[in-house]
This record gives sequence, structure tokens and C-alpha cells, in this order.
Amino acid sequence: TVSVLYCRGREPAMRVARLPATSGVTELEKKIFDLLLDVNEKYKLGCTLRVAGGWVRDRLLGKVSDDIDIALEGDNEGQAMTGELFSQFITKYQEEHGMETRHVGVIKVNPDQSKHLETATTHIFGEPIDLVNLRCEDYADSRIPIVRPGTPKEDASRRDLTINAMFYNLHTQNVEDFTTGLEDLENKVVRTPLEPLVTFHDDPLRLLRCVRFAARFQCEVHDDIVTAATNPEVHDSLKKKVSRERVGIEVKKMFQGPNPARCMSIFHRFNCVDVVFELCKCDKKGNIIAAESAGFTPDAWRQAIESVEALQAADPSMCLEDVFSALVAHLPTLPPNNKLEPFLHSLITHGLKLPKRTTERVLVTTVASRQFD
Repeated sequence: TVSVLYCRGREPAMRVARLPATSGVTELEKKIFDLLLDVNEKYKLGCTLRVAGGWVRDRLLGKVSDDIDIALEGDNEGQAMTGELFSQFITKYQEEHGMETRHVGVIKVNPDQSKHLETATTHIFGEPIDLVNLRCEDYADSRIPIVRPGTPKEDASRRDLTINAMFYNLHTQNVEDFTTGLEDLENKVVRTPLEPLVTFHDDPLRLLRCVRFAARFQCEVHDDIVTAATNPEVHDSLKKKVSRERVGIEVKKMFQGPNPARCMSIFHRFNCVDVVFELCKCDKKGNIIAAESAGFTPDAWRQAIESVEALQAADPSMCLEDVFSALVAHLPTLPPNNKLEPFLHSLITHGLKLPKRTTERVLVTTVASRQFD
């Protein structure tokens, strides 16, 4: 049970909660957080430090998480404090205290990898820590936003789901919820912070993330998301704005997750199977020059879901290639074995930009399963 307080201040209707005693901050995390606060105080940086996103969600669920992302709110000589600059102060602190230091890695802006703002990665007591400032994202006609420093409310609103939009304030040791994350986590519902059509228009990749997180945490999908997710304009944006690499990464995470059959069911509910699974032809440089639907009929997709469900029940540790093999077995367009390899490459290697070795393993498994049919 999470106790919730309702606060009103500079940010509207912020909900505040405490982490459950059984899954609170570990000793190592406390040492890390104390060091971050010491850095902030020692060098008079004046920042508010919060852990953002997945760590907060997982801790509220009583799960272990080593994904510590620090969101920075504050200025440095009139400029927003960046993760890279704060990391430099961490290194200085570590050197002054005779501690181990490591190179600070900086991940530059890369929309194809859903990186819209520079992120710095440092290590504290051997643990990787990501640092980035709070931001607001304004979108135009692509997935690449115009980014500016933002408030906690603005930062939470630009995230994919409310359950991923909460913060843990290192200063107050409170969970801060500027959306409906606490309520939705309690009720096991995935919901977007803004209207779903706005969220999906800003970044259509979020539609796929809705699928993955709903299956991963056994959540219901809010009706408003279903309505938006079946909108042809959203499907069109997904095809035009999101690279096949990013689609493939999300599909891989789904099929390697705890419930790939549930992901497939949500795809069907969103009417986006043909958008996600395409047969693609590439030139010698790997650029897609032609694409068409893989050809799943509604009946074939339902049969594929049933096969994957049976596979999950028989072997919960099934691998990615097993899921793909069960999936393609029901494709009405699946060619005979002598033409199977190029077909699978067009679907998996080119269509989802997954490694050739994945396709080759699916080929072996598919051919073998046909021998027993």
C-alpha cells in the first residue's frame, strides 16, 4: 500500500507518496544519492535532484531496478544544468575524496534511438548513473522535437505513460506524481499523460511502448489509448516518423518479454499488425526501397496468438526465434522452403532490422517444424 498526499503549489495537483518499506532505497542506492546531494551542496550548484521513470515505477511495484536516471532541475550561471556538467562536478568530488573515477560518457541527441536530449553517464561506487536535465519537448512534423528546459510537470507530460512519469525527490525522499501514475499503477492501467492522440502524434513510437508495458506489467489498456491507437493517422505517422530499426527494437523487447502473446493480442486490438510487420526490400546499402504488408489475415493472426500462447505455457523460457517461428507459421503468404530464406530476411532482417543471425535461426526452426507437421 502506498500512502498518498495531495499537494498544491507551483505545480498543480502534485501527488506525493512514500516508497514501500519493503522495497525502498537500498544501502548502495542511499550512498549514491547521498553523494549526489553532497556534490550539489559542496559546489553550491543549487539543483533539485530526482530519480525519474522506471526506477520509481519498479520500486513502487516492489521490484529491483538498477536503472537510475537522475533528472536535474536548476541553473548554472543562467544556463540549465546539464548532465555532462553535473557529471564533471561528480568526477571532481571523487578525485578530491580519493575515490575511483571513470570516463564520463555523453550520448548525443539521436532521434532514431529515442534520444532527444544529451544524456551523460557516470559511475558512482561502480554503478552506472545517467544524468539529464528536465525538459519540455515541442513537436512539429517529425519525431524530432524542439527541446527546452522544463518543469517537472512538463517533463512528466512528455513521457510515454503515466506509470513511467513519476519522480523520486532525493531531497524530500518522496515520490512525486504530476500525472496519474500512482493511481494507474495501483489500478494496473496504462494511460498516457496527455491525450493519447497528442502523445502518439508527438512520437508514434509510444504506441509500441504502450503495447510492451501493458503486457510486461499485466495492465489493462485505457479505452482512450485504444481509440487513438486504431486511428489511421496514427498508423500513418508510425510508418512515416519511426524508423524500422526502432520498430524492430520494440518488437524484440516484446518477444523477449514475459508475455509476447499478450503483445500480439494488443497489436490486433490496435489494428496495427500490417503497420508493424512488413516485407521490405533493401538496396546494397541497407536502405529500404520498397515495403508491403506481410499479409497476416485476422484469422491467421489469431491462430498465431494461440500458437505463441501454447508455446509460452509449454516453455516459459522460450527464445526470440521460437516466437518468430510460431508467428510466421500461420502466414498465408509463407513460401515453400526453397524460397523461405529471402522471405524471412525481408520480414525480419530488412523489415525489422534485426540481425541476420536471428533470421537464420528462425529459418532453421521453421524448416524443422514443417518436417513434423
